[in-house]
Amino acid sequence: MSKIGRNDPCPCGSGKKHKHCHGKSEQKPPVHKFAGAFPDYQNKRVYAFTKDMVFNQLDRDCRKIEKSFDSFTKKDITAASELFGLSATIIAKQVFKSLDDQSLHHTCARLIFTASQTFLASVDNARRGFRRQHCSLARDFVELLSVVLHLVSQPSALEQFYSGKLKSPKAISTAKKFLPPFGEMYGLLSNHFVHVGVGAADFDPLIEYTIDDESLGFIVPNIKIMAWLMYVVAELVFYDEIPQPRYWKQVIQNNYMYAPSAVELKWMKKFLSIK
Repeated sequence: MSKIGRNDPCPCGSGKKHKHCHGKSEQKPPVHKFAGAFPDYQNKRVYAFTKDMVFNQLDRDCRKIEKSFDSFTKKDITAASELFGLSATIIAKQVFKSLDDQSLHHTCARLIFTASQTFLASVDNARRGFRRQHCSLARDFVELLSVVLHLVSQPSALEQFYSGKLKSPKAISTAKKFLPPFGEMYGLLSNHFVHVGVGAADFDPLIEYTIDDESLGFIVPNIKIMAWLMYVVAELVFYDEIPQPRYWKQVIQNNYMYAPSAVELKWMKKFLSIK
C-alpha cells in the first residue's frame, strides 16, 4: 500500500492536508481511544491500535481500497452489471406479485432474488478488500441457484424445500447436469474458501489492489460468471416470458435444452474469457 504523505490531501475528501485531518489522529490517537501498540524495529515503525478500529477500517481503509478496485475492474463490472439488470427484469414481476406465494415460480423468483443480493454482497466484499469473504458468498450464490434448478427440474422437491428436507448437495448434483460450471465452482469455492483449511491461515490484510494483484485474476472472472449464471437460470425458469431466449430451446412441453447460438457462444467466449 502506498504511504500517504503528511502534506497530501486527506483521502477522506475533506479538502484538508492529511496531517491536519485523519493523519493527525492516526499518528496520535486520543488517549480514550488508545487500545495498545507494538514496535516494529525491523521496519522502524510503531503500530498503534485504537478502540474505534472497526469504523476506521470499514470507512477510512475500505474507501481507498474501493478506488483501487474500481480503477482496475470498472469495464468488467459494468459488463456484469448489464446482465444483472436483465436478470432483475426477468424476475421482478414474480417477486413483487405475491411475497408469500409458495408456488414453484414464485419460490424460484424469490430464491433468484436472494441470489442477486448475495451477488451484490460478494462484489461489495471484493471491492472493499475482503477477498476471501467474497469467495464465501460466491459459494452461497452458487448453492442458491442450484436449488432453483433442482426445483425446476423436479417440482416434487418443492414440498421437501418448504419442509426443510431438501439437502443442497443433491441440488448441486442436479445443477451441474444443466451446466457443468455449477459443480466446478461449488467444489472450488467450498474446498478453498468455505471449509477451513491451510489457506484460512494465510495473512490477508485489508490493502489496496494493484495492477498485478493475483486475487483480481480470480475475483473478476468469478463475478462475471456469477452474473452470467444468474441470467441463464432466470431465463430457464421464466422461459415462456422471454421474447427471444438466448440460451434455452424448448424440446417438448416443460423440457428444455441448453442451446446457445453461434453468436451467443462467441459473446460468451469473450465475456467469460474462455480460451
